[in-house]
Amino acid sequence: MARLADVKQVYSEPIAGRKELVPSFQKRIAESHCRGLELDDKLRQTLLDKCNSARETGLLLRAAQKQLSPDEWDELKANLPFDSSALHAYCSFAKKGKDKPYDDLQIALRNVQDALRATGTLPLAPGHSQQQIHGAEPNFFVNVNLTIATIVSRFRKYVRKSPVRSWDRQTAELFLRSLKPLLEVHREVALWLKSRP
Repeated sequence: MARLADVKQVYSEPIAGRKELVPSFQKRIAESHCRGLELDDKLRQTLLDKCNSARETGLLLRAAQKQLSPDEWDELKANLPFDSSALHAYCSFAKKGKDKPYDDLQIALRNVQDALRATGTLPLAPGHSQQQIHGAEPNFFVNVNLTIATIVSRFRKYVRKSPVRSWDRQTAELFLRSLKPLLEVHREVALWLKSRP
């Protein structure tokens, strides 16, 4: 967005005469407006395409779950390029628009954030796929879950541009070491749960 100082500088340049001032503004405003209209058309199509892509992925997941055996479904899930949070986000998104593809911009605008969460472009909304944990400070669990969802989202987004197989060994080892504290927390809670009757 242009700063006011920049705008003042552009329009404070001397103009040959007052008669040229109105046509000059008129021309530049019209050009800027037309550029905005062209971008509107592109944005409209991109939003509809994004929502329809997420809808199709969700519908395919739901169809696979119905048609595959439990073992086949588990095998499919293990080989998908996204985690279970994204899987649930896709399926939830498909439920919203399962009747027909998106062709209404207003409906697409209301739903595009959920489509972007499914691919990890936006982090999952606070409380997504979470159950209330009783007897503990609620903010702690909400914050931890949101932080982990954000880490996973950023990881997915990063590896789309730079797949793990393209990393050098040192980068992969450093990244793996940075995840070790999370694995230790997971192990500690898992051991406690196993020890419970």
